[in-house]
Amino acid sequence: MTVSGIAWTPNATMSCCPNSGPRTLLHGKGEKVRILITGGLGYLGGRLAYHLLHHGHDVFVGTRKKLKCFKEPLFAAVPVQMDWKNTYSLESSAKGMGTVIHAAGMDAQACSANPVKALEVNGINTAKMVEAARASGVKRFIYLSTSHVYRSPMIGEIDENTSATNLHPYATSKVAGEKAVLYAKQMGQIEGIVLRLSNGSGHPVFPDTKCWHLILNDLCKQAVEKKGLILHSENSIERNFISMSNVCLGIEHFLQLSENYLDGSPFNLSSKKSHSLQQLAHLIAVRSIAVLGYDLEISSKSQERKNKENRVLHLSIKKSEKTGLTLEQNLEQEIDNTLLFCKKHFYSGI
Repeated sequence: MTVSGIAWTPNATMSCCPNSGPRTLLHGKGEKVRILITGGLGYLGGRLAYHLLHHGHDVFVGTRKKLKCFKEPLFAAVPVQMDWKNTYSLESSAKGMGTVIHAAGMDAQACSANPVKALEVNGINTAKMVEAARASGVKRFIYLSTSHVYRSPMIGEIDENTSATNLHPYATSKVAGEKAVLYAKQMGQIEGIVLRLSNGSGHPVFPDTKCWHLILNDLCKQAVEKKGLILHSENSIERNFISMSNVCLGIEHFLQLSENYLDGSPFNLSSKKSHSLQQLAHLIAVRSIAVLGYDLEISSKSQERKNKENRVLHLSIKKSEKTGLTLEQNLEQEIDNTLLFCKKHFYSGI
């Protein structure tokens, strides 16, 4: 299996770390930098850590756990224990880093269940991390936000100039985090970058990572476990799915981007093409024939709205493209890799 052209070996064996003191690898145009990824054992953080490691970067993974080393394939990453209630801990984690990529946070489901906690984790903790990074001399801070801040449902023409009007606790707490980063940028304290990601999709680094409720991932897992697809949400509304490999490539682009492009406002990071749930299910069924060797029956348990007007989504990334960002439309490859990942970890053989 390959991810972004890299051999993928997601085994879960633990071994003792070699001499894993801080390493400094080449970054960008000869510049040397260490990268701290908060939430580095989560879905997005894990894939990003793997990607950056295998592109020659020096990766430190922030986690609340006390670990001496990580399992493969994150074996080469350096664990950094973080206590979000301790300012000294946050500053110590950022000390010596050139860039902090802030991927830690609560997902939409958790935010909906506890809006107050959502504001604390996605908003206040982000502000804490920005201040810790500034105090520790970090040059660049990349905050991974979401395109869902714009509106609900996500339909119509959307670009970075579209107002963020979604009142869901996930969206509002993410906007709070954005403001903390962009204020620090405005005050000249740090090179703050906010990336608004669409629906990142694809397999995780570890099979027990919380990500299988995500639509594309769920359907790929169904394809292996049930040999069929059941659609539980509205089929006709379009959603923007970006492969996790492209998410990682996009973040790496902004990691190395000249400060001249940073204007103190967010950048979208998404696919150029959106898909309805029905279209996505059909694509997975087609790829199942090629990858798994069998077709999938598709059924739906959702009720369609009678009024289907304006169910199309166009999420623009023109601003990001003006910085030189180019991403191949590789959703099919991500689906193939995810089907193979699910076959390896979830196939019962029945």
